[in-house]
Amino acid sequence: MTDFKNYEITLSNSDYDINLESGKIESDYFEITDSIKFSKNEKLQFAKLFFDNDLKNLNGDISIYNDDGISIQPDIGTSINIKYFNKEKSTISISGYADSLKIRRKYIPYLRFESKVHKILENNNEFKIIKKKINSKEDKRVYL
Repeated sequence: MTDFKNYEITLSNSDYDINLESGKIESDYFEITDSIKFSKNEKLQFAKLFFDNDLKNLNGDISIYNDDGISIQPDIGTSINIKYFNKEKSTISISGYADSLKIRRKYIPYLRFESKVHKILENNNEFKIIKKKINSKEDKRVYL
């Protein structure tokens, strides 16, 4: 798991970007910059998810959408940005409507990674406080 220190993973959505290594969380729209201290256990869980779901082997960009041919807009999803030794390696863009039963089987590990990382974050007390700050601000964005 020490190899995980060579990677920098950032989860991004329309509300915030969070770096899973440094704990830095930013929200351009809501004008919030903060950081979260992850426990050693949380960092180990991130690393385990990263390697168990084969994100290490990616090299290039992937877009994950349902294979049913239906497109719903706006599609506000998540992206997972992976850097290796501070060089851009891959970006996984996941549709907000991606359903594990409707995507290609080979993409399921990436949905699993994103889902389980969010579960870890939702149990982190510092993250809960920052999410409350974000949710308490009025969202005046208009999606076309």
